[in-house]
Amino acid sequence: MEEEIGVTGIELNEECKYYSIEIDEALQKKRFNMLYTGQFDGRIRFNLEDVADIRWISPTVLRDWMSRRRVDFTEGFVNCFSYYSKHK
Repeated sequence: MEEEIGVTGIELNEECKYYSIEIDEALQKKRFNMLYTGQFDGRIRFNLEDVADIRWISPTVLRDWMSRRRVDFTEGFVNCFSYYSKHK
C-alpha cells in the first residue's frame, strides 16, 4: 500500500483466503490469496509510475462495468472482487 498509494499505519482486517487459477498470456498461475480490508481517512498519494488510471466508483457501478466489459479487468481482480462481494 505504501509503494502504490502512499498509505501506511492502518490496521488491516483479514476477510478471507482463497485459491485461484489464472491464465495469463498462455501461462497458468496457481495462487493462494488473502483479502484484507482497512479504513483510511487521509491523503492518498498514487505512484503515477505504477498506477495507470484512478477512478472512485461504487461497487454497484463496478459490477455493472465488469458485466459489460470484463476485458477491461484482470482475472485476478475479478476473482478478488467476487470474493470481496461474498464476504461483505
